[in-house]
Amino acid sequence: QRMISAADPSQPMRIMLAWTDAHGHGLGGTTPAWVNDLDLLVEARDEAYWGNAVGDDGWSTASGSADSMNNLEGVFLSPGQHGGSIRLSVLAANIAADALNPFDPDGDAPKQDFALVCYNCVEGVKPEPGQADLGVTMTSRSTNVEAGNELALDIKVANNGPATVQRAYVRLNLPEAIRTHGSRAVVLAKAPPAANATWDCVDGDAIECRFLPGLASGTTTPVLRVMATVASRATPEIVTATARVSAGGNDDPRPDNDSHALDIEILGARDELFGHDFECDVGGPGCVVGTGNIVDSGQLDYDVPADVGLAGFSINWLTGAVCPCEDNPGFHFNPYQTGGALAFWFWPGSGGDASRGAVAAGGQYSVLRSGAVVGPASTFGQFPVGQGMAGWKATIADGYLGFRFTNPQTGVVNYGYARLQTTGPSGFPAKLTRYWYNAAGSTITIP
Repeated sequence: QRMISAADPSQPMRIMLAWTDAHGHGLGGTTPAWVNDLDLLVEARDEAYWGNAVGDDGWSTASGSADSMNNLEGVFLSPGQHGGSIRLSVLAANIAADALNPFDPDGDAPKQDFALVCYNCVEGVKPEPGQADLGVTMTSRSTNVEAGNELALDIKVANNGPATVQRAYVRLNLPEAIRTHGSRAVVLAKAPPAANATWDCVDGDAIECRFLPGLASGTTTPVLRVMATVASRATPEIVTATARVSAGGNDDPRPDNDSHALDIEILGARDELFGHDFECDVGGPGCVVGTGNIVDSGQLDYDVPADVGLAGFSINWLTGAVCPCEDNPGFHFNPYQTGGALAFWFWPGSGGDASRGAVAAGGQYSVLRSGAVVGPASTFGQFPVGQGMAGWKATIADGYLGFRFTNPQTGVVNYGYARLQTTGPSGFPAKLTRYWYNAAGSTITIP
């Protein structure tokens, strides 16, 4: 038995055990001819991995058992599985004959030698770990999803200190009925990330993502969004997705917040014969794509950074993606800070979208209320830096901003409204809590 550390905690660890068995009976037939049995066992992060117990994603699985037949056994651990160190054991499950000297065997003490190879391994005791309380949260715009529809899972990791971690890992386990779109996750940010901050993800039976830069005490990662689809013939039921965070070389003093389980209700696929506008309460929250033309983002609660300029926050109305950017043509609405006050900007996009802007009156962006209609008859405006913000810099402004944009999927101008919460006299704190739009290009009424 040996304690082994990863030479590079960000890379996998691979272990292979091989041995030449003592000669068997040589009679042929169906009687097993193997004689001696060694077992490879690797323990990491309170899980046990037996040789040759490998999942469909190519990584070893902790749900396996010892291999009693093969004289080649392997354990393959991802960075999130090994966490930077392992305990490696070669066990003599059964030594029935002397494999070292078969012609003059020691009947009292039969022997079996073996070869062991460990990739990305350094023998020795794991260094004294740092202590950082890592916590993970996972949310979704909607936890009620029809079979065949998309699902977005937003994951965020916080370091509650006191130590800095160099690499945080998230492992996301999805139920069988839900699968990601591909081998990558989509990265979003509700606040400006650290310099060069990025998530690097590998897709398999479980999705493993690592946050590459160090995560200092008191900081939070950018939001990691994993896009997935519910199987079209999934059985209506409640399933659970689980996200777990870890970090190599870290001794978490509070493991109770290292995982987050999210229940998702899979609904039966809708009847396409009735998928028309008359099913949908136009303008009403909760009327989402799939049951009509009104798109509801679901609860968001995105904070607009008060200490960053144009590069603080932008959102794409069509996809719901956000970024800490100011000149990306893929984003429509850019609330930002200038001169210590809140301002709005609407990016035209690479095609020069002339429909951009927000409902306005008298040279000011309007704070809309219940009953207001946003559509082709509305007056839209876009004002120079810092102008048109009087209504949104009132003492407390909790209302709706009417907007329009050209939907690139249809080429049709779509009309919508976003709920914003701002505070005078500067407009900060400012929060985008939710938005709706009519994907058919018709008017939309604020309920």
